[in-house]
Amino acid sequence: MADTTLGGSRRPAPPKRRLHRRMRLRRGLTMWEMMLVVAVIAFVVVGVVALYNVASTSIRTQRVQSVLSTAEQTIRRAYASQPQYEANMTQVLWSAMPTTAIQGTGTGRDIVTPWGGEIFSGGGDTP
Repeated sequence: MADTTLGGSRRPAPPKRRLHRRMRLRRGLTMWEMMLVVAVIAFVVVGVVALYNVASTSIRTQRVQSVLSTAEQTIRRAYASQPQYEANMTQVLWSAMPTTAIQGTGTGRDIVTPWGGEIFSGGGDTP
């Protein structure tokens, strides 16, 4: 009779079929592992989108501040010697504004924010 023990111990060696079956079952990802991978990927994507939105809003806010600062400086220079401002100074500001702040052509041009809202300028008249 053949010796089926391992290293001289009295325990019989496991059949090869069982080892092969266990190894076959361990190949690949389980459902829980796959769900964990998908959850981690989703978490990373949400984080990247949130960072993009924050950066985009920050850039737009800086552009608005720049446009308003330029408008204020141009009005102050143009009318430094005037005792009061005219009701509509938009036409005076067209040449001083960045091209991204001008929308339209000809006399129908408007000064706009990066969000598309119109900027009005005047000496106290509120539209």
